[in-house]
Amino acid sequence: MTVRGSQAREGAPDAGRRHCSLTIALAGNPNVGKSTLFNELTGLRQYVGNWPGKTVARAEGYRRHRNECLRLVDLPGTYSLLSTSPDEVIARECLLSGEADAVIAVVDATNLERTLYLVLQCLEIHDRVLVAVNMIDAAEQGGLAIDTAGLSRLLGVPVVAIAAARRRGLEELLLRVVDLARGGHPPPRRDFYGPAVEEAFQRTERALAACGLPGEAGDGPPRRWLAGRLLKGNADALDGLDPVRREELRRETDLIRAAYQGDLGTDLARERYEFVHRAAREVIRRDGRQRPDLTQRVDEIVTHRWFSFPVMLAALGVILSTTMFGAEPLSAALEALFVWLAGAAAAFMITVNAPYWIAGPLVDGVIVGVGAVVAVMLPTMAIFFVLFALLEDSGFIPRIAFNMDRPMQAVGSQGKHCLTCMMGYGCNIPGVMSTRILEGNHRLMAVITNSLIPCNGRIGVMLPLALLFFGASGILVVGALFVISMGTVMASTFLLSRTVLKGSSPTFAMELPPYRKPQFGRVIMRTVRERVLHVLVRAASIAAPVTVLIWFAGNYPAGAGFEHTLAGRSGAVLEPAGRFLGLDGGILTAILFAVPAKEIVIGTLAITNGLAANLSGSALLEGVLAANWTTLTAFNFLLFYMLCLPCVYTGVTIYRETKSVRWTAWAILLPLSWGILLTFAAHRVGIFLGLG
Repeated sequence: MTVRGSQAREGAPDAGRRHCSLTIALAGNPNVGKSTLFNELTGLRQYVGNWPGKTVARAEGYRRHRNECLRLVDLPGTYSLLSTSPDEVIARECLLSGEADAVIAVVDATNLERTLYLVLQCLEIHDRVLVAVNMIDAAEQGGLAIDTAGLSRLLGVPVVAIAAARRRGLEELLLRVVDLARGGHPPPRRDFYGPAVEEAFQRTERALAACGLPGEAGDGPPRRWLAGRLLKGNADALDGLDPVRREELRRETDLIRAAYQGDLGTDLARERYEFVHRAAREVIRRDGRQRPDLTQRVDEIVTHRWFSFPVMLAALGVILSTTMFGAEPLSAALEALFVWLAGAAAAFMITVNAPYWIAGPLVDGVIVGVGAVVAVMLPTMAIFFVLFALLEDSGFIPRIAFNMDRPMQAVGSQGKHCLTCMMGYGCNIPGVMSTRILEGNHRLMAVITNSLIPCNGRIGVMLPLALLFFGASGILVVGALFVISMGTVMASTFLLSRTVLKGSSPTFAMELPPYRKPQFGRVIMRTVRERVLHVLVRAASIAAPVTVLIWFAGNYPAGAGFEHTLAGRSGAVLEPAGRFLGLDGGILTAILFAVPAKEIVIGTLAITNGLAANLSGSALLEGVLAANWTTLTAFNFLLFYMLCLPCVYTGVTIYRETKSVRWTAWAILLPLSWGILLTFAAHRVGIFLGLG
């Protein structure tokens, strides 16, 4: 569990519950700004963990309001509370449990009709619901006015207009939801149906009451919610009752459904939608100055059947070129700093007569190894992931998953698979965990193939080395590597879906958020804190001990010559395999030592290429590699390094998610197989073209 902020540091969820008098749940569809509202309300007083007994992440936070502590729970974004996916089950169970004293149902002011449907389901589960009409500023800019008072009368619940990203309306929201949680509002309206459906509801509720099941003020699910489940034929709603009462209720609801003229399940959904449509039409006003929809105009190109792919490649090219050329001077400055630091440390060790076995690991191991990691990774990661996060915040990244749905359907998966790949570009660990949005064999395919996506640690190595060896053409090289990576994902999915993981390909439904101006300051700070610094600290903390071990492996037995050390012997053993791939044993040794964390391969290369044994002010890693590697060697290294093996932590996460040694082995061996096959092919093609 990751803990952030002062309130969370008090320990933990139980400590937070003891100190907070009210619990508020936030519910809503994806892309309505629910998490933005949660972050604005809680600030840094939040933590992320798992739901009890589940592997789906939960976010909780705390807010002090008028000398009262509020505990806020950010429920998973969902379109319905009736389905069986893990996110929807968790959201439903939290509302049914009575854990929340009130619920804030967040809807999108720019798309009110679509997002109100979930509110009706919340009203059938919970007595105290407040509707937060978010992004009211965007609606106003588009010439829309929302009659929140009218919507409140129609639903029978408080309604507050807010713009969470601008902190507009948040104080009123807190005042109203605290008043609601304290019982300051009558029960909500629930008669959203026509006479025939409403009569079926009332008969079912009377049957539930006759069996002694709780009403609105009792413990357990509300009768209205149970009645709706029974009318749709969900007999599992009666689980937990004794067999006699369960059978009695089953017979009664069968009679009610048989007496109804029509399909009750279909009519329930249809009449909910009709109520939402009428409500939206009644409360939305257009002021006559409605501007053209920017999102629709842009999407005519971005999501076009043919134009979308050149647009995606162009966006990738802009990100890569900005990253590579922007990072070069910053990396040079950091390299100079660490060279000076290493020289100063070496001089100090000589002054104090430090023994070789202390001076060597500290200067040539820790400073050189960690310095290489920081100098190479920090500038590239900072620029790349800030740009990527800005595109994500603008609404562009979900379009990539949408555009990729058709190709992914062709190979036996769906567009959601690409969403997990997008997460993998940040880190394969959350990428693997994000596969929970898929089910069955499709989730396993996403888990197994996620390691084929280069994480930010690998990207932080690939970008500067491509720039070093290929200059301006490095943009094309890295772009080609990204395309190869996605190609292996699709090829692997195709093979898996037709062999060990056969299954039907489900349909894909995804809400595309409107384009918005990114919140530059917030996005940059969050990205630097949660991605760049997190990965850099992790890489440096692992690089320090690992490079010390490698230093000893490359320097002992002392005076015996590098070829007789453990690293030298490992390189000799791996030399035939290295030559087979167009590399050498030393490169494979460096990659092998970097298995704990792929980011530290820069440090391991620094040591296995002689910087640990012969440190001087000009002996920078880039210079050593440029002198010893051909462009073909560099490309072979980048290709093999990108694909070969997931890091140890990713392997552990895969096992935890699959609970299977078999599928974990698949997830490890599949990237290794692709790495060997494609690197060998690239090497032979390069030799044929005279590049070797």
